[in-house]
Amino acid sequence: MSQIFFIHKNSARFSELMQNLTQDAGMEISEFSSVDKIIPLIPLFPALELIVISAIEDIALLEDFLIRNQSKLIVMVLGKIQIKRSETIQLSSSISNDDLQNKIQELLSNKLHQTMLANLPDFFPIDFSFVKAHASTAFPVDFYLKIKKTATEFQFVKKLHANDLFSPEDLKRFTDHHIKNLYVSKKQYPTWLKTIIKIIENKNVSPSNEEQKKSFYLTQELLSFVGIDKEVVEFVKTNI
Repeated sequence: MSQIFFIHKNSARFSELMQNLTQDAGMEISEFSSVDKIIPLIPLFPALELIVISAIEDIALLEDFLIRNQSKLIVMVLGKIQIKRSETIQLSSSISNDDLQNKIQELLSNKLHQTMLANLPDFFPIDFSFVKAHASTAFPVDFYLKIKKTATEFQFVKKLHANDLFSPEDLKRFTDHHIKNLYVSKKQYPTWLKTIIKIIENKNVSPSNEEQKKSFYLTQELLSFVGIDKEVVEFVKTNI
């Protein structure tokens, strides 16, 4: 649940907005009338993601505190005033509640995706049997092999550039060496998923073709097979 501090002096204007953010968007809102009331609390709320402030006369005090503490906490200020931090976002003081709610939800959604991306592994495993079943497809991603360097260390070696095809010799060698997974980089993983989703959508499965049916079901199950969780899938969907 996203946690937000809302600093304002106009309950009549913002009460409906805060109710919508709490009930519809599942956010936890704490209201305050001035910055000096929240400064002692900020270090005590590690899950705090956003401060919205309409009392622009207090913004300097808030920014000075955040700068001193080297905080990257995002602040959304309603009104035109001199700001000191790149993490402080200025909006019009006359912005509608609907537009403000959309801005807040969009901001926190993007922040979640960035956090998830930072926590993802550098390389994702890809089922080799799926790639082999689609050997005539020029995938728009680079493929890597995971090579063991020591008992505890591995390195990823590029084996195929994007939009190239594996040779029959490569496919046979991987098969003979019982290669189960190839790997795709974190940066290219959304592109990979976009590609296989298109394959799922365009696949014409013939009941009489067992190999074709097998590759289709491999594709259907791939997202769960490679071990990505629901949150990662949601992140990737927004990048497709």
